[in-house]
Amino acid sequence: MRLRSWMGLVLVCGALPLKAAGKKLAGKVLDVAAFGQIRSYCIDTSRLPGWEAIDVRDLVKTESKPRGLLSKLPWSRVHDCTASGEDAVIRIKFRRLTVTAVQAGPVPMLGEGSPGLSPGSYQWRALLRVFSPGSSRAIYEVEGNPLNYGLGENGAPREEPGHILRREAAYHAFWALAADVKRISQRP
Repeated sequence: MRLRSWMGLVLVCGALPLKAAGKKLAGKVLDVAAFGQIRSYCIDTSRLPGWEAIDVRDLVKTESKPRGLLSKLPWSRVHDCTASGEDAVIRIKFRRLTVTAVQAGPVPMLGEGSPGLSPGSYQWRALLRVFSPGSSRAIYEVEGNPLNYGLGENGAPREEPGHILRREAAYHAFWALAADVKRISQRP
């Protein structure tokens, strides 16, 4: 009986990495071969308008530190995208969404119709795309949504300023990228 229990435990533990490796990706890998060749990257903010570029640069500065989100990527970051030495260029584009209606009950992801958001309020989403240098065709893309809303004085969710929502959306897009790279590297 004990041997059977131990064998069952060994089989379950052996299946855990396969289950984790089989999880669905948060983003879309559009070119598997090119995505698998990435060893270095840069983050291009040159196409973003003023405040959006500042939000992304501040996030990158904060999350590039040890134990930061970008340190979880197995790729090395090149600080200058014009110094053609990177394998990939990451670009972020923000979309502002206006809430048109509020639904009753829980909604899995904050967004249009989320509880606590009033009609006419807005939120930001970040579309993160990974490109091969010199190419206009993305090899990976994922969308990040801001998920943390603070509570106001009366305990109800309050609307955060746009720069905080943009930063959170970009953070979640980078988090999804790091999680997807980890999942892909675990696959046999």
